[in-house]
Amino acid sequence: MKKILIVTTRFPLPLFSGDRLRIYNISKNLSKKNKVDLIYTSSRENVHKKIKFIKKIIFIKTNILKKFFYMLLFLTYGKPLQVGFFFSYEMKKKIEEIKDNYDCIIFHLIRGSEYLPTNYKGKKILEMTDLISNNYSQLYEKLNIFNPLRYIYYLEKKFLEKYEKNVVKLFNHSVLVSSEDFKKFLINSNLKEKVKIISNGTQSKKKNYNFNKSNKDVIFIGNINYLPNKIACYEFIKEIMPVLKLKGFSVNFKIIGKTSKLLKFKLQQYENVEVHSNVKNPEKFCKKAICGISNLSIASGVQNKILEYMNIGLPTIISEKCFKSLSFNANSDLLVYKNHKEFIKQLITLKTNKKFADTISKNCYNKIKTKHNWDKALKKYNSLV
Repeated sequence: MKKILIVTTRFPLPLFSGDRLRIYNISKNLSKKNKVDLIYTSSRENVHKKIKFIKKIIFIKTNILKKFFYMLLFLTYGKPLQVGFFFSYEMKKKIEEIKDNYDCIIFHLIRGSEYLPTNYKGKKILEMTDLISNNYSQLYEKLNIFNPLRYIYYLEKKFLEKYEKNVVKLFNHSVLVSSEDFKKFLINSNLKEKVKIISNGTQSKKKNYNFNKSNKDVIFIGNINYLPNKIACYEFIKEIMPVLKLKGFSVNFKIIGKTSKLLKFKLQQYENVEVHSNVKNPEKFCKKAICGISNLSIASGVQNKILEYMNIGLPTIISEKCFKSLSFNANSDLLVYKNHKEFIKQLITLKTNKKFADTISKNCYNKIKTKHNWDKALKKYNSLV
C-alpha cells in the first residue's frame, strides 16, 4: 500500500464538470489499494462535503485578490494566466512541508504543476486530462474578431503551448485522455514515453431510452458556464432548431448541467429551451429524448457527456471533429456528421425510424457496459503510481 497525495485547485465535489468527475474517480480507484489524501485551495472550505474514500482532506484558503495578483505576476514570467490564477503560495508551502509523507503525488490539470515540490523523490504524475492549448486554439478560431476574448485566448494559447511542452519534463508521467491530443502534442521522441493515454469511464446505469415517435427532447449535458459548451448550446438554438422547425420537426432542447443564474435566464428566453441546473441524476430528464448531442464545432469537453448519454442507451450524435478523440464505431455505436445538413438528417432519422434508433441505442449501451466503466478505464493508473 502506497501513500498518495492528490493536489487540485478546486474541490472535486459536486460532480458537475468533467474535470471534477475524472479526478474524483481517479482518487476513488487508487484508494482501493492505497491510502489517498487530498489537498485543495479555494476561497471557501467545503466542510459539509466529505469524500469517504479520502483519508485526509487539507484545505488552503485563498481569495480573488490573491488570484489576480498571482495571475499578473505569472504573466510577467511568460506563464499562462490560468496557472497564476489558481496558484497559492500557502498551498505550495504546505506541500513542501508534507511531501516526504507520500510515495506519489498526483497534480490535477496543467495549472496544478506549479505545486511540484523541490527535490521530491517519489513518483510525480501530472494529470493533464486535456491539451488546454488545443482547446484555446479552437476557441480563438471560433470567436468573432471583435470579441476581446478572442485575443486573450490567443495570448493564453501561446503561453500554454510553450508551458505544456516544458512542464512534462519535470514529471515521471503525464496523462492525457485522448490519443488525438497526444498526436497534437509535438514533443520529442524521448518524452513520448512519459505521456500516457488513459481515457474516461462511466458508472453503470440502467438503460433509460425508449423510442417513441412523440419524443421531442434533444439533450445537452455539461458545465454550461464553460465557453465551448455555451457556444454549442447557442449554435444548436440559433442554427439547428430553426431548420428543424422549417422541416416540420419542433424539438425541445434540454440543457442539463452547471449554469449561472444569468446564463440560465438568457437561454430560457428562447422558444422550446429548458435549462436544469445542478442536477444529480440527469437521466431522469432523458425519458422522452430523441438523442444526446455534444459540442458542435469545438472538440473540447466532450468525452464525459458522450459517455453519460451512451451509459443510459441514449442515441448520440457528434461532429467528426469530436469523434477523432474517441474509440467508438461511427454510425454503429453513435452517429457522426460532417456538417449541419448531415446532423439534421441524422436527428430526423432517430426521431422517425424506430428500428434504426433502437439499434444505435442497443449498440452504445452494450459498448459502455463491456468496455468503458471507470475500473477498466483507470486500470493503467495503478501501474503509474
